[in-house]
Amino acid sequence: MIDQFQNVIQDLGALTAVPLHVDENFHCVVNINGELDIFLEPNERDHVLQIGCKLGQIFQGSFRERVFKQMLIANGSEEAHFGYFAF
Repeated sequence: MIDQFQNVIQDLGALTAVPLHVDENFHCVVNINGELDIFLEPNERDHVLQIGCKLGQIFQGSFRERVFKQMLIANGSEEAHFGYFAF
């Protein structure tokens, strides 16, 4: 899986003309316009490519608690979904 990931990153870099590399922890970070970091990493257990980014900060309080509760509910749902919330 690691070799496949390195090949995908090399191919993506060639297609986009953006120099990409896999670091010593087998992660790749793609920076968009100096503002948004997209994190790529292989998930060997599930044989998938994990893609993530920080969407923003949620400050402490009841709203944050409600958001986290809904994220946990969504992550545990048996309905088909194409990703997971992480925090």
